[in-house]
Amino acid sequence: SRCLTIYCGLAVSWRNNPFSWISLSMIVSCWVMFIQNFAVVGRQMGFEEDVKFDGNTNLQVVVIFLIWLRFLGFLRGTSIKMATFILMIQEICDKIQIFLFVFFLFLLMFS
Repeated sequence: SRCLTIYCGLAVSWRNNPFSWISLSMIVSCWVMFIQNFAVVGRQMGFEEDVKFDGNTNLQVVVIFLIWLRFLGFLRGTSIKMATFILMIQEICDKIQIFLFVFFLFLLMFS
């Protein structure tokens, strides 16, 4: 029974909550952005001249987007009306997820 509820150390309730995945991806992308910016600052100070990172602007946009999504997850718990509004947005995004995937794919291709 325990094998059915836990997969890779993540409980079913955690895996089924989209805001949990948003939090995880925000943490990972923030660390990647921090490491890239640290490498750029280190190169500007004269450390390790052959560092290849250049502080990717697209990654910074993704991090800001994920922070906003995480903020919406926080607002969901503040009041019933806000929770209803955010759950409505989440339900709409679930219904048009294929369109959103193609839309973001086109945005990434032309950015």
